[in-house]
Amino acid sequence: MALMTDDKPDDVALAVSNLHTTIGTGPGAVRGVDGVSFTVRRGEIFGIAGESGSGKSMTAFSILRLLPTRGRISEGSILFKGEELTTLSEAGMRKLRGDRIAMIFQDPMTSLNPVFTVGSQISEAILQHRRMSATQAQAEAIRLMEIVEIPDAASRYSAFPHQFSGGMRQRIMIAMALSCAPDLLIADEPTTALDVTVEKQIIGFLQKLRRETGVAIMLITHNLNLLAENSDRIAIMYAGQIVELAPTSEIFANPRHPYTQALLNSMPRGHISQQRLVPLAGVPPRIVGKRSGCSFAPRCPMAQELCTTVPELRDCGVGHSARCWFVEGSPRHDK
Repeated sequence: MALMTDDKPDDVALAVSNLHTTIGTGPGAVRGVDGVSFTVRRGEIFGIAGESGSGKSMTAFSILRLLPTRGRISEGSILFKGEELTTLSEAGMRKLRGDRIAMIFQDPMTSLNPVFTVGSQISEAILQHRRMSATQAQAEAIRLMEIVEIPDAASRYSAFPHQFSGGMRQRIMIAMALSCAPDLLIADEPTTALDVTVEKQIIGFLQKLRRETGVAIMLITHNLNLLAENSDRIAIMYAGQIVELAPTSEIFANPRHPYTQALLNSMPRGHISQQRLVPLAGVPPRIVGKRSGCSFAPRCPMAQELCTTVPELRDCGVGHSARCWFVEGSPRHDK
């Protein structure tokens, strides 16, 4: 397993190497995750961004081994604190999920069971992984609800999901994620459909959590503005691959991949009235069958004949890499 050059094994919570996840078999198989490699360090917020269908969520589901019916990890390694997850038994994965690795899903209303109270669902998560009595689990659930600032937590323990607003339901999901003090927290679009004020509160909870506990957080979103203020490093995904990986400040100051540049040009930043937004033309490709050439080439203003050959992810700065023939360090650039 190859780590980033500035990573030390003791600092790494998660190391993903050459991960391939396919859905279906044969020529029509979908390449949901196509050779993805990255590390998530303890105490950092690692952002994953890209358009819908880029492979962000599929990467998360691969780590948790919660794949669609015909989905499978066909190649690669997922090391969680030194333990290989791709070969771990299903019983071992069930023990891991919700305990050492927790996930916050983008739609809490579909993640919470509508026929059970929110308190009982938090208590159930606690009882599955911690040695507590039912009474102790209830007290702990109320404490967690207070931590995420659910008003009058003791009485709302017995409320049902539909009796909470979207922001409050997401706080309940965070409380459930906190229930076993995980080492890795995966937040998949945790602020979708929430207004800006509630979004800031939810992200604020995640920031506070990582400061106080040192938990590693994977923050998956299509919103680069959100990552600009709340992540340490960012991986940009396109068509199942990471096309650029760098510290957050570097991604915004010096984007190297044409797709990253196009994303930034199409999103409002700073004083919107002074910024001309450039739409990203075209649509993401079908990720079916064998890859031929650069997936972004049909939408790329820099595309040339060389782009019919698949580019590798190449270093183009300290901790910065991009999957393009026309960045520093590529054979084409050096000619």
